[in-house]
Amino acid sequence: MEDMKLSQPTTQSISHSFADLLRPNKVHHSEDKPPHYWSLSEKVELCRLAAQGKTRKEIAKELGRTHQSVLSMARKLGVVSMGSTCQKIANYIIDNYPLFGGSALAKKLNIPFRRVQYIARENGVKYKPVDKYNPPLPRALTCYDMVKRVSLLDRDSPLSKDAVEDCVIIFYDKLGPSAPMMAMHLDELLEQVARHFKVDAQALTLTLLAKKFRHDHV
Repeated sequence: MEDMKLSQPTTQSISHSFADLLRPNKVHHSEDKPPHYWSLSEKVELCRLAAQGKTRKEIAKELGRTHQSVLSMARKLGVVSMGSTCQKIANYIIDNYPLFGGSALAKKLNIPFRRVQYIARENGVKYKPVDKYNPPLPRALTCYDMVKRVSLLDRDSPLSKDAVEDCVIIFYDKLGPSAPMMAMHLDELLEQVARHFKVDAQALTLTLLAKKFRHDHV
């Protein structure tokens, strides 16, 4: 019986063998999630970042997603704009930027500082330092809530000289039913208004009394 001679493997066959060993096997597990899968926490995070004014590029970087993937999921979730600010917030910035500046508003609204600056610049709003006001404002000024509703109450006090002195203004921070923020005597408010506009407080009071008299006797 002739001895069987084993053929020597060629260099090419060896190289192929090693290449096959080094090549990772593509094993698919049924429990693996597809690349396009978005977890609930990722969707929530996308909405949160968009609400903060983050751009699509910034959101994609934070979530480790492509720009197109972020845009596609944003559309599915109803996030119609990224990197923009809703009109309500924009109006708040326009109204309060001159007094508080960008840093305080960005912190209060929880949006990027540069977004606040951009809105202010686009609307021609400039910050006025607190020491430029007359009288100067406290440097530790914090963002305030604007008064939404007022009520004027007649006290019917026997000590009041006239209807203006008898009147008290109640301030509310909501249009609907709510607890009052504070109260102020009308005559004291008129004194401050007259001082600010450099007019005679007594003349301002007489004007209001005359209008009230005509209204009551119509």
